[in-house]
Amino acid sequence: KTSFAYPGEMEFAARADAYGIRQDDHLYLTLPDGLGDLLDLKTSQRENPFYIEKPVRKTFTYQIGLPDGWQPVLTPESFRIELPNGAGVVEVGVGTMPGKLLIAQRAELNPALIRAEDYEQLLKINNRLTQPAARTILLRKM
Repeated sequence: KTSFAYPGEMEFAARADAYGIRQDDHLYLTLPDGLGDLLDLKTSQRENPFYIEKPVRKTFTYQIGLPDGWQPVLTPESFRIELPNGAGVVEVGVGTMPGKLLIAQRAELNPALIRAEDYEQLLKINNRLTQPAARTILLRKM
C-alpha cells in the first residue's frame, strides 16, 4: 500500500515460511536489517557537527508465528532513546501473545545539528541498532 500524501507512506507485508535454522531443540532466526542503517554513520569520531538534513519516519513491525511448544529465549532488547538536541527518538518494543512474537522498531528523526561532543551518543544508538543481538531470535522447544 502506498500513500502519496506528504510525507508519503509505503507499507508492505511478506511471509517467509521455514525461515529459521533448527538444531535439536533450538530454532534460530535473524530479522531483516530494519533500523540498522538509520543513522548511516561513517566514522567512529567527529570533529565537526553531524547534520540530519530531512525528517525520517520509519516503522518496522514483525509478527513471528511460534510453532506449537516453542518459546522465545533470546530476543532483541526493548528500549527507547531520545537523540541529542531534539533530533528525535528511536524505540524498539518486544512482546508476546499466544503463538506469536511481536517486535516493533520505530524511528522519528527531525532535522538537527548534533554537536561533535554528542556524536558518541549517536554511536551508542547505532551500535544498539546494528549489533547482532538487535536482529537475533532464539526459540527453544519446551
